[in-house]
Amino acid sequence: MLPRQRIVQMRGRMQCHAGGRCAHDDIPVRGPERMSDSLSISNCAKVARGLFPAEISVAATDPRREYEGLMAEEVKAIVRATPRRRREFVAGRVAARHAMSALGYGHNSVPSGSDRAPVWPPGLVGSISHTGSVCMSVVARSSTASAIGIDVETDEPLSQDLWDTVLTSSDQSMLRSFPRADRGRIAKIIFSAKECVYKCQYPISKKLFGFDMLNITLDMEGYRFWATLNDDVAPFSRGTSFAGNFALTDNVVITGMTLAPLAEARTAKNTMIYV
Repeated sequence: MLPRQRIVQMRGRMQCHAGGRCAHDDIPVRGPERMSDSLSISNCAKVARGLFPAEISVAATDPRREYEGLMAEEVKAIVRATPRRRREFVAGRVAARHAMSALGYGHNSVPSGSDRAPVWPPGLVGSISHTGSVCMSVVARSSTASAIGIDVETDEPLSQDLWDTVLTSSDQSMLRSFPRADRGRIAKIIFSAKECVYKCQYPISKKLFGFDMLNITLDMEGYRFWATLNDDVAPFSRGTSFAGNFALTDNVVITGMTLAPLAEARTAKNTMIYV
């Protein structure tokens, strides 16, 4: 993925990270936590819960806090990490563990693979994402979904000098249909949707690709998006459409999608649609 350089200010992670209930309370944390922060994190988890089927577990943590509970297999990934990166990583694993606990897997580790993607316990699929203010994880049994993806971004306009990198000509044509004042924030939703889809498909395809691989269609009233492949990414073929949902809350954009078992993919107008 990424013919570009990493877009640090946007946390372009498309090559790095590849339920039933909302999990947030009772996560061990060191140090004082402001009530407003706690309520915001909890609300983000509740909002994200609505982006996924009921069988999928969702949890959220605060990457600004010092959490306990990192397992030995997980420590290897952050031996040389900066303090900020360490906090983000630990918060992500704590969120993942809390989400897994709702499915009976709370004592399992989530180490990083050679590609830096999370390695989930056998029988589970999952995804992790974070901004500077919230970290989120979603987890499902592999009998429920072949893959899931979540992305969270700060709800602020995507810098216009990045549009040509992130947005295809089709994306930009759609963007022009919206009021000029709204286009920057909508561009950020498109960015997040592409990150979400990439992280969802990666555990299956193991393919790296850039933003230009996906065209996004948004339903701003229904808070839905569709991402269509512009080329083959085996086992997915060109024209494959992935459906997802998005939400805007607590100054963040959250996108989520669930990839049903491949045998259950629906066919419409000769295009495979995964939901």
